[in-house]
Amino acid sequence: MSILYSSLFKLINPNLISHSPKSRSYNILKNLIDIIIHFKKKSKKKYKHYSINSSIKNIRLNNYSFSAFKTEDLINLEELIMIKYYYNNKKFYKNFLDLGASIGIHTVIASKIGFRVESYEPDKRHYKQLLINCKINKVKNVRSFAKAVYNKKCKLTFIKVKNNTTSNHILGFKKRLYGPVSQTKVNAVKADNLFKKNDLVKMDIEGAEYEVLRSVNAKYWNSTDCFVSIHNNEVARKIFDLFKKTKINMFSSKINWRKIKKFNDLPTCHAEGLLFISKKNIM
Repeated sequence: MSILYSSLFKLINPNLISHSPKSRSYNILKNLIDIIIHFKKKSKKKYKHYSINSSIKNIRLNNYSFSAFKTEDLINLEELIMIKYYYNNKKFYKNFLDLGASIGIHTVIASKIGFRVESYEPDKRHYKQLLINCKINKVKNVRSFAKAVYNKKCKLTFIKVKNNTTSNHILGFKKRLYGPVSQTKVNAVKADNLFKKNDLVKMDIEGAEYEVLRSVNAKYWNSTDCFVSIHNNEVARKIFDLFKKTKINMFSSKINWRKIKKFNDLPTCHAEGLLFISKKNIM
């Protein structure tokens, strides 16, 4: 399976295969990776092994269930697209910030690529898995925190979706909940301070994206780029309105990483792809 992953990883280039989820080439590649995921999930081994290329190799991830999903489901095409960007552009960045780190897949891989990593995950069980994955991969350049990230330092109500913990979120940022939930209080740190000291960010925080982005001092975008997974149309509209008035650019995998010019270019949910925010004129 590792040979298949490394072979497909070579194809993840927007000049070879469109990164738009609407394109035929994207969906062919996605289906191939989904087949690999299906067979990989059949293994009952304690750890899942991944070798994506000569640098990102011998990655071990603890076999973990999110109820609706498993560890293997998180190594999908969208994640690999981000990982390919990290690897291809590693000489331009030093400090990687993982917001909504979950069980630490991006944390571990960014560390293996050579970045200094700071990661935040408020779910205690996910955070425990993050620590396990960092330990078994012997990463030494990671600082991780069992905290949320928000527009200010505060305590927040955290919602855990019991039958799909990948949908855990801060209270108020998801209107539709499927299945039973529980609540707990979590500590949140101020996002602005984190963007000041990190130059590449991955953000997957289940609806709180706008609240974080609006709190970042505009001058920090001079040296910081950010991948964002957007989770609903309302948040997408707010982000579009926030950045369209500035000289900060938005790029979308929905349109194969061209610069966003109109709202319809922006991904409004996970299925429509990723947003990339940068002062760069070309991604």
